[in-house]
Amino acid sequence: MIRATIDGKKVVVPEETTILKAARQAGIHIPTLCYMDKLTPMIACRICLVEVEGTDKPVAACNTPVVDDMVVTTQSEELTRLRKEAIQFLLIDHPLECPVCDAGGECDLQNLTYALGVTQKEYMLEAMEPKINYDWPLIEHHSDRCVRCLRCINICWEVQGFGAYRLAGQGYETYITTVDGGPLNCDFCGQCVQACPVGALIHKPYKFKARSWELTRIPSVCPHCGRGCNVELHVKDGRLLRVMSADEETINNGNLCSRGFFGYGFVNSPERLSAPLLRKSGELTSTTWEEALDYVAHKLRQIVEEKGPAAVGGLGSPRATNEDNYLFQKFLRSAVGTSNVDSIAADGYRQAIRVMEEATGVPGAVGTLDALGKAGAILIAGCDLAKEMPVASLPVIWAARDRGARLVIANPVETKLDNFATSRLRYRPGSEAVLLGGLMKAILEDGLYDRSSVQDQVENESVLRHALEKLSWEAVEKSTGVPIACVQDAARDFMGKEGRCVVFGHFLMGQLDGENSAAAAVNLALLAGSLGAENGGIFPSALWSNVQGLLDMGVAPDRLPGHQRLSEAGAVGKAWERQVPEKEGLSAMQMIDAIERGEIFALYLMGADPLVSFPAAGRVEAALKKLELLVVQDPFLTETGKIAHCVLPAATAAEKEGTFTNAERRIQRLRPAIGRKGQSLPDWKIVSMLAGKMGVSMEYASAGAIMQEISRVVPQYRGLSYSDLGSMGLQWPSNGDAEARGKIRERFLPVSFPDGQEENEKGDYPFTLLIGPSLHHVGTLTTRTEELLNIDPEAVVEINTEDATRLSIAEGDRVIARSNMGYAELKAKISGRCPAGVLWTSPHFPKQRVNVLTTTGFICRVMLEKKA
Repeated sequence: MIRATIDGKKVVVPEETTILKAARQAGIHIPTLCYMDKLTPMIACRICLVEVEGTDKPVAACNTPVVDDMVVTTQSEELTRLRKEAIQFLLIDHPLECPVCDAGGECDLQNLTYALGVTQKEYMLEAMEPKINYDWPLIEHHSDRCVRCLRCINICWEVQGFGAYRLAGQGYETYITTVDGGPLNCDFCGQCVQACPVGALIHKPYKFKARSWELTRIPSVCPHCGRGCNVELHVKDGRLLRVMSADEETINNGNLCSRGFFGYGFVNSPERLSAPLLRKSGELTSTTWEEALDYVAHKLRQIVEEKGPAAVGGLGSPRATNEDNYLFQKFLRSAVGTSNVDSIAADGYRQAIRVMEEATGVPGAVGTLDALGKAGAILIAGCDLAKEMPVASLPVIWAARDRGARLVIANPVETKLDNFATSRLRYRPGSEAVLLGGLMKAILEDGLYDRSSVQDQVENESVLRHALEKLSWEAVEKSTGVPIACVQDAARDFMGKEGRCVVFGHFLMGQLDGENSAAAAVNLALLAGSLGAENGGIFPSALWSNVQGLLDMGVAPDRLPGHQRLSEAGAVGKAWERQVPEKEGLSAMQMIDAIERGEIFALYLMGADPLVSFPAAGRVEAALKKLELLVVQDPFLTETGKIAHCVLPAATAAEKEGTFTNAERRIQRLRPAIGRKGQSLPDWKIVSMLAGKMGVSMEYASAGAIMQEISRVVPQYRGLSYSDLGSMGLQWPSNGDAEARGKIRERFLPVSFPDGQEENEKGDYPFTLLIGPSLHHVGTLTTRTEELLNIDPEAVVEINTEDATRLSIAEGDRVIARSNMGYAELKAKISGRCPAGVLWTSPHFPKQRVNVLTTTGFICRVMLEKKA
């Protein structure tokens, strides 16, 4: 520890602490302009100059470390003169257009000019020709307002790992531009806009909408992925105008992605539903809540009385709150009497959570996502983390690039994180389990693991050894397409440092054999000692904002709230004062099967759009049209809503109170920022009203009252209240007791390794199509956001250059992807990201329902041809 004196105040700080940080710790203000706590000091502005006893000249506080017995002065006449002079130099050609600059009121230069009493320009030079980039998407660049602080350059590379900006010109004529001098083409995360201390980089959709002092700022949680970033919703006159995030007191350190920063246009969309719709004479017609709910309740009662409660099913939503989902499954189980309740999480995440529970005792991730930035080694398998949970991928970049962590990327296509990887395994789609088996085989054969620790802590080691003994290296290479030596090198790379994290995601979990592949990933993590190790962890990636909370609340056919088994139905029923069925219900696709067989006649969908999100969309649509009652509850008239009997308008996350639980089991609070659209209501309120129409009392004064019940029924949330959550939430179990957490155990799970299959390159469907997440879209809400459609307007199919040349397909051509289930028209994008024989597209665009091509999961065989 270092002892020093700053402005007469004694301070004690760790070695290498800068004067600026030491002063802030002591509550002493030193003005800055270019400095940001999360960036390397740039020493560009010279505003933070301080005097140090024994030195001839002032030094920059942001970059000068404190040393023992240092005496620092932060305020003097000379320092004020130097700081004023620095500001005056910045103002030489800075346009005095504060009244029309969007940074007005929150401009650091404006505030410093005022604070230092700079009242006139002391220096004059011929003004440079301004370079204003109006043609950049989403961000507008004014070079004449720029103060060359370098924040935009540094944050884009140091934090975002992209590097979109550079300096050009020399001396006085130096300016910021893009790396190629053309329009900005980047991740569009908005980091540079938030970092800019002036109005040089502005948020185009927010331009001229409000002055900063007119905004009401509401803390909330981003609804666009399972990272659950803390955000501020900025509101004026009842409209959500922009979203920001603070660097302090947020789990994401102020970092957002394009969806988090620009992806809120759907809230103000004119396409929002404002009243219930009821089908009359074949047409959906606006109606009252009374008539709509009377109709739904009557039809449900009729179907239950005539055909039994098993003739009804429901699909919840990973974008609805915990309170919404809890009441939804409670309604189906206790008011209707059915366990047929599921969601889109059935395809992947639910399977992964069951695997985690069986192997570790915890039905969710083990560890905190912060560990990814501190880990010594990270394996990311079947997961494009920079698209699935973009902000969660940033610490991975920092760990690998700046701290020397080992990073092994195993994915069928190239990802952003490949740029920072120490090992890359480009495997054949669908061979994840075999590849992971190969990595474990190499770890065992080379003795790379702590055998005594594994034998002491992990059950069923013999089960794993027996399975791996039957897996030959020839089978690994044949099935995965990865050379044996590459697999063995990657195993040594991953095991080369302590503190190991394993992340697995969409492509691994979402296939037909996803549960087996997830078990292989968890087994590898246990073998590597990831569980319980400092800076270790096992993380299933969560595409949706509340998919963990959805399952915590019991929206699954095989578990009750709190992941309790159906044998606990009696205890849950006692808490609800209703009978709860003990029989396991049907999964989402099993419900489709049952509709086709004439066994399910009513389906209630809350925030679910199966025609866009489920595989085999053509088959799903035909089944849904057979229903006697299809109820869709959503903020928008979805593709499924268009064929429904009744559509109920729901509020968005910006309009209601509640909680989300993120991918690290962190419960966080949402607060309403704006009024609801028309007659729309929170999902829980609609369910409550419908229950009343069914003659079952489910009345609650607020979402908080539902959380009080959750805290009694759900073991992991026991004793929880909103007041406990604070600004950064709380990781469950909320009370930390062993019963709620479950005894963390380690157990290897049985895993099969399918025989290697040669690629079918001569069949009718020669390509493997992967349907995966997009950087700028998730679900369908973002595709109703004009800002994001400006940069990602439609589904494209990425095709390898070699395949495109062979098929005479050029960039931008319209092509037809055809499978044995149907076809989709897409725009071609020539890409080196996909290996030959592999195509990639995204599922988020309702007008291009690529899920018509699939039968199960997110992988299928297709042919591709240029549209005539």
